[in-house]
Amino acid sequence: MPIEKFAFIVPKQGQGKRVMKSKLLTALGATGPNRPYTDNPEHILERKLVLQSAFNPTPAPVGPVIPANGLLNGLVHYYQFEALNGSNGVNDVVGTAHTTGTNGGADMSVNAGGILNNCIACSAAGTVNMLETVGNSPGDTKALFAGDGSVTLALWIWLDLAGAQTAGFPMTMSVWDSAAGQQYYILFVNNGNSIPTWRMQNNLSASVDLTWGAAITRQAWHLAVMGYDGTAGKSFLSIDNGALIYSGAFTPRGNSNNGSFGFFNALTVNNEWGGRNDECGVWNPRALTQGNINSLWNGGAGLPLSSFTA
Repeated sequence: MPIEKFAFIVPKQGQGKRVMKSKLLTALGATGPNRPYTDNPEHILERKLVLQSAFNPTPAPVGPVIPANGLLNGLVHYYQFEALNGSNGVNDVVGTAHTTGTNGGADMSVNAGGILNNCIACSAAGTVNMLETVGNSPGDTKALFAGDGSVTLALWIWLDLAGAQTAGFPMTMSVWDSAAGQQYYILFVNNGNSIPTWRMQNNLSASVDLTWGAAITRQAWHLAVMGYDGTAGKSFLSIDNGALIYSGAFTPRGNSNNGSFGFFNALTVNNEWGGRNDECGVWNPRALTQGNINSLWNGGAGLPLSSFTA
């Protein structure tokens, strides 16, 4: 019922309190459509509750507060691996460095067992099949290199049981100069001992390897964070939120307008990665801190892109 008149008149000293009873109060006092206003204590309480609700409405629910984690700063590419695109690759949901499946991407499939929702699995059937960036602008591909000073790449990896690959070094991610045919930044695992290595090169004769100090468990998800810290002049690696390890002083490959980015590749033919990839981010020019890595790790559950903050 609309409020036609409703007022409380503050009494002068010595005067009794006067309340103007409007149609609003009549309605508030009624328990039925025609019940008159009364001073019954139950009716008074009922009116108070209705008035409190009218003038102090229940606030709208507030969602959980996401702690600031700084993961949006410098983020230039992000792959969620939720589905294969029309080229049997995966789309970049932050930039435009979408990938295409080489050789038709026949070994690639969507798997529901990702660290966050779906992931992409590679069967390692014996061909050099991978997801590769192609035909992208120089701004996209240059962001994959450390020529601007620093770069960080983070990727959730899953390695199948031994025997899913031929003996050697299956590679889950790499950055290379497609014109020169040279691979410069490589994350691979020794198939014999399941220990991951992050390799950075400035040419085919000068490189630095960072080998993690323990094997990863097969058929389980692991977070790999690696890159180059331009301030320190060193490459770095962290597995499963472990303390960052650093190389000695090193100058990596600079920017390349011919840069390419791939997943599920191999160091040698017929030796591709047999397993899964999920949730990959690229930050440039930026080296993530241990605190940033802890946020990505999120207790081992992974952090969705929707929870990244500035």
